[in-house]
Amino acid sequence: MATKVQQVGIQMYTLRDQTEKDFLGTLRKVADIGYEAVEFAGYFGVSAKELRTTLDDLGLAAPSAHVGLDFSSLDNMQTALSREIEYAQELGLQYIITPGSPVPANPSLEDVTLLIPFFEKASEMVRVAGLKYGYHNHDFECQLPTT
Repeated sequence: MATKVQQVGIQMYTLRDQTEKDFLGTLRKVADIGYEAVEFAGYFGVSAKELRTTLDDLGLAAPSAHVGLDFSSLDNMQTALSREIEYAQELGLQYIITPGSPVPANPSLEDVTLLIPFFEKASEMVRVAGLKYGYHNHDFECQLPTT
């Protein structure tokens, strides 16, 4: 039986202020202090090819990225997500994670139900592309209604 290799990684959203100023330099610092993997939260205009080369040079794995969905319409979401999937494939990601959705602090069943077609279509698109899809939930999305 194969042994599963565990890596210590960081979600780059944690360093959003630094990455906004110097994305590739921040990745270098992350590698220098001993992180082995990163989860992206934006690419700051860097091409997938350049980013892949940088990751390889630094010895960093990048299994996943947070990719926001355009909830304005299904057509807009599909167009934007198609570009993100292409980038993810070129970069060699395994997962695309939606980092949030436009729900109020205490969402109703109707608020959540309106999002289902977006998540179903996004999941289908990502899976067809050979990647895995996930959603990064937050505590406020799982609050029980107050009486």
